Amino acid sequence: DQVQQFLDFINSIDNSIQFDVEFENSDCLSFLDTVISRRTNNLYPDVSTKTKSTDKGLLYNFISFIPDAYKRNLVSCLIYRVYNIASSYKLFHADLQTLRHKFLSNGFPAWLFDSIVSNFLNKIYEPAPANYTVPKRKVIVAIPYLGFISIYVK
Repeated sequence: DQVQQFLDFINSIDNSIQFDVEFENSDCLSFLDTVISRRTNNLYPDVSTKTKSTDKGLLYNFISFIPDAYKRNLVSCLIYRVYNIASSYKLFHADLQTLRHKFLSNGFPAWLFDSIVSNFLNKIYEPAPANYTVPKRKVIVAIPYLGFISIYVK
């Protein structure tokens, strides 16, 4: 009752901005493209990506006429998203399998998806080696203008 009163109040402030409320359903609360699930035996909720009922699993088809870099970056971007949303490795694995199925359904080779996942996880869990170098010094060389040939020598 108080929730409805508050919703009516904030919606009455400005007619061009209207809010909505969503209640928990079966211990789950959907928010944007995530699902927050409450568990009775744990202090923290489960958070994972949500597949909408309108999601047809359509992505770039692998044989589409776009650069390969776009295809690889799409896979990397969605893996990064799933990794950052999932609250546990079990949920990350489940979301990753769903994502893998979507890409395979769109003609992506399994080896490509698996190699991008492998590279992503290696970047996260294997620290980059320290790169110790001597600081660079600026060197200025004055070259006299020799006419037409000076344009080609830079």
